[in-house]
Amino acid sequence: MPAVPLWVDIVMVAELGFYLLMRAKIAYLQSVDPLEAYLSSAHILTLEERQRLWGRVMQAKSSDVAAYFESWFFDVTIDDISQHELQNFVCWCYFDGRNQEHLTTEEHDQLDSFVSHARRLIQKEKRKSMKNLDNEVAARAMPRPSKKLVFDAHRKLLDKSLTNSKAIPEAELAEIMRKMTECHETFTEKPSDDEEEKQSRRFGRPTADPLLGIRVAPLTIHLVFFLLEVVLRVALWFAGFRRCRVNKKAVYYYHPGSPQQDKETTPLVFIHGIGVGPVVYLPLIFKMMSSGRPIFLPEISTVSAMRPWVFPGECLNPDQVATTLATMLASHGYTQATFAGHSFGTFWLSYVIKYAPDIVAGLVFMDPVCFCLYDSSLTRSVVYNQPDPGDVGYLIRTDMMVNWSVQRHFSWVRGNLLLEELMEQDVPTVVFLSGDDRVAPSDVQESYLKQHEECQIEDLDSTPDGYFEKGNLNVVVFRGCDHGHWMLTPEKTLPRIQDAMETLCQRSEASPPRRLSAPVARIYARQLARGSTVPR
Repeated sequence: MPAVPLWVDIVMVAELGFYLLMRAKIAYLQSVDPLEAYLSSAHILTLEERQRLWGRVMQAKSSDVAAYFESWFFDVTIDDISQHELQNFVCWCYFDGRNQEHLTTEEHDQLDSFVSHARRLIQKEKRKSMKNLDNEVAARAMPRPSKKLVFDAHRKLLDKSLTNSKAIPEAELAEIMRKMTECHETFTEKPSDDEEEKQSRRFGRPTADPLLGIRVAPLTIHLVFFLLEVVLRVALWFAGFRRCRVNKKAVYYYHPGSPQQDKETTPLVFIHGIGVGPVVYLPLIFKMMSSGRPIFLPEISTVSAMRPWVFPGECLNPDQVATTLATMLASHGYTQATFAGHSFGTFWLSYVIKYAPDIVAGLVFMDPVCFCLYDSSLTRSVVYNQPDPGDVGYLIRTDMMVNWSVQRHFSWVRGNLLLEELMEQDVPTVVFLSGDDRVAPSDVQESYLKQHEECQIEDLDSTPDGYFEKGNLNVVVFRGCDHGHWMLTPEKTLPRIQDAMETLCQRSEASPPRRLSAPVARIYARQLARGSTVPR
């Protein structure tokens, strides 16, 4: 029997060592307290913010409130959902992933008002009472924790902590809530194992469930993806891009544009989605370069698969995203830009229009996932529907940091963009939908966008010339395309996307400049003081 070559032994040992390291990292990620991770992803909503969000969601779902709640529960109908189960869902969904015992007295009252409102809407819609919504029956099935069972000392500490939640470390806040849960469990009758399992799986809670569907790809596959990253950097370097850094967490590529451009030129910012970074968007990036405008390409390392060196500490909160983008522009002497994003990148568009709207000249959403996040379809398709091993996106969907970013460091209430929030900023917006999108169903988003009186919707083939020159909400649908598949027909789709970006930039340049808010003005002044502004 011939001897095994030495290089084979080396490869096998390297693969084994890499596998063990990745399993250790997965074990660490699974061990992190989900509540602490979720609390670190965004600030807790105020009572006013939560009330406004609830009202807008109920208004958007006014025609099918029962179907909305039912869609979040597994294999049950609305008639099978008890009052306490409904309270648990509303508490998780609208109260920052917390349990009922974690709420302050005012938040408990708000939760009760939400559930009562939901019951009235459901009863009005169905013209009958829900089967298991009787308080006594619901209490026997899953007893509701009494507010009196929570220790007064912990309750007072929680009230004080949540009042100053922005100044208290998430770990300390989560520890207080863990102690309250322990107290609650001590004074509450523990259900049987079968009942407990049934209760815990009654509805989808991606922020509390274990990280699902994680796989360890071979070291060889990681090396292939690393080579793709090298190819990207080389290609962008030859194209005139330079890799820059805002801080320890944020990296971006910058192209100064054509020398002939006027100093008041509006730059373009493109933010990629979940995948392997900007490399798959090279055709779009090169098309953007044809405009001669300055281009910024922020990199989201935590949703770029096959990067084993990335850890949770590199995730950015919504306000950090807005600050990073404002600093990025100010570092090169710009105060506004037209922002474009694809898939997960549209969350960054949602953050910037909420937290730094004065730096936004226009918005271009491609396959957006930031609309209708209260609908369960996106959560089911991304978290609970496991990917096919034969699918091209299997390696990406099963990446550990991609799953961490989606399940542990993502606040849907901050990422969700309501039409009211978008339109009140008076920013021209273009939305490109894929007609057969299986990730974020386009029919849900299309029907939602149609609710606004300014919305115009056209198919790609019937989009008239000058379509993007008027109106603040123009929608184009790529009929027959799945999520991201419009990149497979660049000759048809990219010219229209480029036309939208260029038109929004021109509209911005023809309008009076927006006045900078105080926080953004301070960022701009700080960059000027550091001398980091690039002369144009």
